[in-house]
Amino acid sequence: LISHFQRMKTLHSHVSTSIFIFLITLLSPFSSLAIDTITPSQPLTITQTLVSKGEFFELGFFNPGNNNLYIGIWYKQIQQKTYVWVANRDTPITSSSGNLTIISNGNMVLVNQTGTIVWSTNQPTRAGNTVAQLLDNGNFVLRLENDEDPENYIWQSFDYPTDTLLPEMKLGWDRKSGITRILRSWKMNNVDPATGDYSLMITVRQFPEILLMKNETIIRRSGPWTGRRFSGVAEMKGMSRMQFDVQDNSDEVYYSFKLVDNAIYSRLVVNSSGVNQRLVWANTTKTWIVYWSFPGDCDHYGECGPSGICAAIPAPNCSCMTGFRPKN
Repeated sequence: LISHFQRMKTLHSHVSTSIFIFLITLLSPFSSLAIDTITPSQPLTITQTLVSKGEFFELGFFNPGNNNLYIGIWYKQIQQKTYVWVANRDTPITSSSGNLTIISNGNMVLVNQTGTIVWSTNQPTRAGNTVAQLLDNGNFVLRLENDEDPENYIWQSFDYPTDTLLPEMKLGWDRKSGITRILRSWKMNNVDPATGDYSLMITVRQFPEILLMKNETIIRRSGPWTGRRFSGVAEMKGMSRMQFDVQDNSDEVYYSFKLVDNAIYSRLVVNSSGVNQRLVWANTTKTWIVYWSFPGDCDHYGECGPSGICAAIPAPNCSCMTGFRPKN
C-alpha cells in the first residue's frame, strides 16, 4: 500500500510539473510583451495600465469624478494623481467599460462598451504592424513595430497637448505638417478635462512671444524672446536646472524646455481660471509648488489702456506716459 502511494505521489508530481510547463509555454508570448506597449493582439482594458520603461509615466483609464471614463497619462512616481494628457477629453466614455486597441488599418482607437469608436488617431498608415508605446518622456506614440525612429512616428501625443507642457514637448507649429501645438485648459480643474476657455500659444510678430488667450481675446503676452528668455518673464532668468529653447525657421516655430536634472519634475500648465503656471514638484512636502504664475499685477493685456504705463509698485498701478493725462 505504501509503495502504491509513493508511485501515485511521484506520478502526481510528474503530472503537475508537466501542466506547469505547458502553462508557461502557453503564456510565454503574453508574458514577454512589454508593459509599455499596446499591440493589435493585446488591447488595453479598464483594469490595465501601461508603464513607461523607466517607470516615469503611466497611462490608463481614469474617472476624475464626473462619472465619465477617459484615457490619460499621469506621473508614475507621484502619489498625488497628476494628469498631463487626456486623449478623449471632449468625447468621454459614459459607460462602465472600454478598450484602447489597434485595428486592422493600423490606427489606435478607443471604443466604449458597445464597440462604438469615441476617439481615434485617424492617421494614414503604411504597410506593416503598428504598436502604441508610452515613452519615458511622457510621449505616447504610434509607430511601426520594428521602427523606433522618432522621425517615422505615425502619430504622437506630443503633437496634441492638453493643458500641460512637459520637458521636450513643443509649443508652436510645424510649417511642413501644419500641426499646431496649443495648450488648452480643462473646463474645470481636476473634475472636467473637456476643452476650457483658456489657451496658451506661441506667436511671431517680429520675434516669437507667448500669448495667453480667453477664447479669441488676448489677455496676456510674454514679451519677445531675447535669446535666453521671454522679456516679460523675469523668473526664467537664472534657472540653472532648466534649459529653454525657441526656434523660428523654415520648418517650424516652437518653444520648449529641458530639465538638466532628471530627478526634478516640472511642467507648464494653463488652468481653468486662465492662469499660466510653472509648477515644480517638492519631494519634501509632496506637493506641487508654483514657481511663477501669470497673469499677475500688470500682466493683463492692455491693463492701463493704449497710452498707459502699469507698475506693480506703487499703487495705483496705472499712470500716463509723458505728454498724456488721464481720460477718466
